[in-house]
Amino acid sequence: MQADINPTYLTNIEAFYDIRIKACINGPQQFVAKTYILTDENKSLYFCKVINNELLAPGIMATLPVVEEMYQKGIENISYPIRGGNCLYLLQDDTLIVLYDYIEVKQSFDYSPFALGKNIAKVHAISPRINAKAPIESFTFPNKALFMQRMENTLNSQSTDPVIQALKSLLQMHEAQNQRYIAELETLGEQCQKKHEALVITHGDIATNILVKTPDDIYIIDWDEMRLAPAERDLWMKEEVAGFLEGYQSVRPDFQVDKTYRRFCILQYYFERMNLYFSDILNTSASDDFRLKRIERLAQGKMAGWNLHKVEVTP
Repeated sequence: MQADINPTYLTNIEAFYDIRIKACINGPQQFVAKTYILTDENKSLYFCKVINNELLAPGIMATLPVVEEMYQKGIENISYPIRGGNCLYLLQDDTLIVLYDYIEVKQSFDYSPFALGKNIAKVHAISPRINAKAPIESFTFPNKALFMQRMENTLNSQSTDPVIQALKSLLQMHEAQNQRYIAELETLGEQCQKKHEALVITHGDIATNILVKTPDDIYIIDWDEMRLAPAERDLWMKEEVAGFLEGYQSVRPDFQVDKTYRRFCILQYYFERMNLYFSDILNTSASDDFRLKRIERLAQGKMAGWNLHKVEVTP
């Protein structure tokens, strides 16, 4: 088995899911997980995700029953979790392991924006019919205490670690900007809490999580950050791409973008991604090269593929 997975995980996966694994290879590296492609004795394929992230694991566990029910009720162009007995995930100490159906289609950007808009609108439209409970948007600063602690500790650090010094310099450069965004995010959150529009099942990061069979036949994968939230959470990344909103409104013709929700979702994503980057950068068990590359991406505004200019522009 040519993969870097812990052999104990494979043994426990076999017992939990009642399968016999004959092959295991490394899958694509994800931002929050290591992935593997498993083949069992019947030549069935599974996509395995191994997640060791204290910020995301609890939310991922909560989303799995929702994704399963979405698939059962007609949202078929998604990757759904496999059950092991009565459970959709396996816990190994602090590590979360999930098996999904394997979709033999490659990840690509060669898709129709209209098709993407239409597919995500179908998920939003079916939301009232889903009984499983997705995490609900609270319209607050995501993991604020952790973010502020990390920022303060880094800014006050006297460490000679070159990685910490590089992060400190970057945070000093943007400290005033971040404080301004924090204040704006919290004000917008208070405004959003007073709104009464229905929330929908949102993905949260559709920009890069797409498998393409044909430009019009696509699969939206990795629902790890699913949340009942304003539709704008799924729209702001692609709203400027020709055809995307037209595809969305072909399913939800009466929908209009709310600028307050939109701005909140952009800023919230910004700080959620910063916290995830902090986890990688402050992880001293990772190589200095890896940690410095994360700082470089953070400095360039490449937070999981989105453009920082969207934060700079106030609607």
